Amino acid sequence: MEGGKLTRAILQGVSGCAGSNGGLAHHLAALAQAATPIRDRLSLSHSQLIQSASQRFTPAIRQRVQQGQYRIGEARRELAQLAVELTAIRGEQADHMTRDDGWQLLSLGRQLERLHTLASTLGLFFAETGDLTAAAFDLLLAFFDSTLTYRSYYQRRQDVLALLDLLVCDRANPRSLTSVLQRLQQALQALPGPHPAVQPPPKPSCPNWKSCANATTTVSDQHCYSSPPRWKRPRYSYRMKSACATSTPLRITPSRCRPRLQGKR
Repeated sequence: MEGGKLTRAILQGVSGCAGSNGGLAHHLAALAQAATPIRDRLSLSHSQLIQSASQRFTPAIRQRVQQGQYRIGEARRELAQLAVELTAIRGEQADHMTRDDGWQLLSLGRQLERLHTLASTLGLFFAETGDLTAAAFDLLLAFFDSTLTYRSYYQRRQDVLALLDLLVCDRANPRSLTSVLQRLQQALQALPGPHPAVQPPPKPSCPNWKSCANATTTVSDQHCYSSPPRWKRPRYSYRMKSACATSTPLRITPSRCRPRLQGKR
C-alpha cells in the first residue's frame, strides 16, 4: 500500500469516516455508553479515564479529516495518548473491580475480542503477502506487542517460522494465540455453573431406601440416605440396627429400637 493511501486509511479509521458503525471513534463512544449504567461500581479515576478516552476523536475531528485539515502527526499523538489511557483503564479493571460474575464476563469478552483480532490480522498478513517484507515483519511484531520478546530471542534475524512460533505457539508470550486461548479457557471455567445442591441425589442401591428416607431414623448402612437436617428432626429419634440388607419393609417396633431423648425435657 502506498504512503498516501495508508495515511488516508489511518485517518479514516481513527475518525470513523469509513462508516457510522466502524472506526475507533465509534468503539470509544460505545465504551463510554457501556460504562454509564455501572458508574456506581467504577472508581472515580476509572470513570474519568473512560470519559477522557471517549473524547479523543470527536465529530469535529471527523469533519477535519473529511476536509483534509487533519494531519497524520496529530493522529499519531492522539493514538499514543490513547494507548496510555487504555492501559490505565485495564489497570483499573484489574485492581479496583470486584471479582464477581460481571468481572468474569468482562474478562471473557476481552479475551474473545483479542483472540479474534489477533487471529484475523495474522491470517490477513499472510493472505495478502506470501513473503513478508521487512516492514511487514516489524509491523506484525508491533501489532502483537512482541517486538522486545522477539529481539531477545532472535536478535535482528527475520525468520518466518520463528515469528509464527512466537505469535502462535509460545505460552510464555502473553500475546500469542495459545496464551490468549488458555486465558479464555480459564475465564470460562471461572463462570458459575449449576450448584451441587440443586442436582438430585444418586439413587441408592438399598431396596428399602424409601422406608429409610421416610423414617426419621439414623441407620448405620452406607447404602441408605443420611439422617435429615437437625432442624427437621423430631423431638425423639431412634438408633436402629441395620435392616437394609433384608427384603422386608423397615418398621419401627419397640423390640428393634430404643428411644433416646434429645434436648431438654
